[in-house]
Amino acid sequence: MERLSEIEARIASFAQLQDVISVMRSLAATRVQQAQDALPAIRSYSDTIGQAIARAESYLKEDAAGCAAEGAKRQGLILFCGEHGFCGAYNETLLEAVPRQAEGIELYVVGSRGASLADERRIALEWSTPMATNIGTVTAVAHQVAEALYDRFSRGGMAQVTMVFARYTGHGRSTIEREVLLPLDLGRFRAYLSRPAPLSNLPPRILIDRLIEEYFFAQLVRGATESFASENAARVAMTQSARHSIDGRLEDLTAEQRQIRQQEITNEILEVVSGAEALTK
Repeated sequence: MERLSEIEARIASFAQLQDVISVMRSLAATRVQQAQDALPAIRSYSDTIGQAIARAESYLKEDAAGCAAEGAKRQGLILFCGEHGFCGAYNETLLEAVPRQAEGIELYVVGSRGASLADERRIALEWSTPMATNIGTVTAVAHQVAEALYDRFSRGGMAQVTMVFARYTGHGRSTIEREVLLPLDLGRFRAYLSRPAPLSNLPPRILIDRLIEEYFFAQLVRGATESFASENAARVAMTQSARHSIDGRLEDLTAEQRQIRQQEITNEILEVVSGAEALTK
């Protein structure tokens, strides 16, 4: 049986770990709330740009589908993963969304953990970048993704660009979402085409292209923000599980500590009684 000092040292170590886990949980929960607070405005802005594209489309006779090139066969897949660990199978679940037969697919991974996992699975990456670690850097990450894709478009178009991310649905749960960014689907904005087109001094093609670029960027910001919330929600769930495990271990150690103390006290009493009996004899 371990000595009392060793048990007390282990209790102190678990208590410190408990404090660390609590801080991690609080920080992750705060980040989830920050992302959830930002999403309504991001979605509203994205919808506003989409409506503007649909209304301005009346300037053009050709389809304003965006950067998807005719005759192009390759596809771009943007995968938003996590940057840090301690979030369970979050990254593994996202990576499962990558087709096993990835021929013709160029994979753009956001998140160091996702990139490392892809490398372990021998999945070829076209490009990768770290994921945002706080809500203030989400926009910067979206800029990096957009610049990488624009650079790719400058070297030739792609038939399709798809975004894969985890959407937080509440109570620690997320769903994996796949959204086609290009070619641009204007179906959801067709209701606005009955309105008069806005006045513009820009050439129609330039106006449409700039609106599409803005809409594309807004969608990337939304995907990154959704993923940021989901990653931290997964971390909250993991820290809660870890906290329960630590609480259980502390209870066991505390019970063992009491038992050892009681045994030491009993031994001391027996020694005193034995000594008193020896003196009496």
